[in-house]
Amino acid sequence: MESDEEDDTLLEHESKQHSDQRRVQSLPVRERLIWMFSICGLCTIFALWVTVRSDFELAPIFNAEPMRNPCGNSPDKAKKRGCEWDVLSFCWLPQECLDQEITEEFRKAGPWTFYGDENRTTVVSEEEFGMDTKKVWLTNELHSTHCAFSLLKFHKALSSGKMVHGQLPLSHTHHCSQVLQSKGDPQAIEVYAIIQYPGCGYFSQSFPGISYSAKPSGELG
Repeated sequence: MESDEEDDTLLEHESKQHSDQRRVQSLPVRERLIWMFSICGLCTIFALWVTVRSDFELAPIFNAEPMRNPCGNSPDKAKKRGCEWDVLSFCWLPQECLDQEITEEFRKAGPWTFYGDENRTTVVSEEEFGMDTKKVWLTNELHSTHCAFSLLKFHKALSSGKMVHGQLPLSHTHHCSQVLQSKGDPQAIEVYAIIQYPGCGYFSQSFPGISYSAKPSGELG
């Protein structure tokens, strides 16, 4: 009887040892699986974080304050500040508000002739236009083409998240919508332009705004 009890005790002890060994052997496997899933989860979270962060970094800061006077108030100051004369807009503009591609399309839609007076007695070159403060007179055809490409430039800037200049308020769009519906003589001269030095910024409710300051009848820019 004692021998049988000893055998039972021995078997129970061996069974417990085997159970403990299996538990010890299986624990590292579970730990490895936990570590694997944890690492995969962390990698996924990190990848998502990088993606979201890069999206925010690439997105323009639309609530940034516009540049109110980036090009000064003269051609010399504008050049020193890195601005360029944009014949499409009749403005000196910083790089952020330039669209060379559309300005070149505007040029190719010509050639355009600018006049120093309403009677066409003097011709003004594109370069002279940008270096003087005098009135430059335009044909209706040039005026309407300026409007068409200005609207295109404005829409392109909004679509691509780029800055717009301050001479493109709602009143300018309204004005151009009327010009494009006009049936006047394309070669008649009815308006003049004066170079401007507008602000430049992201479109918002306050910029470029509803209207610019009142201008004399016939004045553009």
